[in-house]
Amino acid sequence: MSDLFSKINQYGVLRVPLSFWLIVAFQARHWFLVAAAVIGMRRSPDTARLLGGEGVPYIQLALELPVMLVAFAAVNRDPFGGGFVRRVWRYGREIVSLSAALNLAWIAWYFSGIPHWRPNPDNLVLLSGLIDLLIVVAVWKSAYFRQMFAEFPEYKPRET
Repeated sequence: MSDLFSKINQYGVLRVPLSFWLIVAFQARHWFLVAAAVIGMRRSPDTARLLGGEGVPYIQLALELPVMLVAFAAVNRDPFGGGFVRRVWRYGREIVSLSAALNLAWIAWYFSGIPHWRPNPDNLVLLSGLIDLLIVVAVWKSAYFRQMFAEFPEYKPRET
């Protein structure tokens, strides 16, 4: 109880915790990988090898768009947030779960097409699937996340 007021932001709702941003960073990992590769290509064109032999992973970027919407809503979680941001935030737990389910579907598709097991990359892919499952459990079991996604600052029109 002594820590309650440190968990409330200036608008009177629960703060978005670091754990949420870690979830976003993990579930949107390909967005960050592409951003790092593009930034790194300014110094060395060899940085493009970070993306693998196939180039930009458009499928993974598309699958990670839902969690990017939730991150956008978290950044715009203020009294001036519009209806779209409020709806996205209200369904944030569902959208995070959808993003995890899409990642798991991609993992299943990936493993259905590999000719043989390669220990290092394939174990990493399996680990990412396990982390996605743990994210879903954490988002649905945590009372903090339940309360956080239920709250949004009261609407105030912008002054012109």
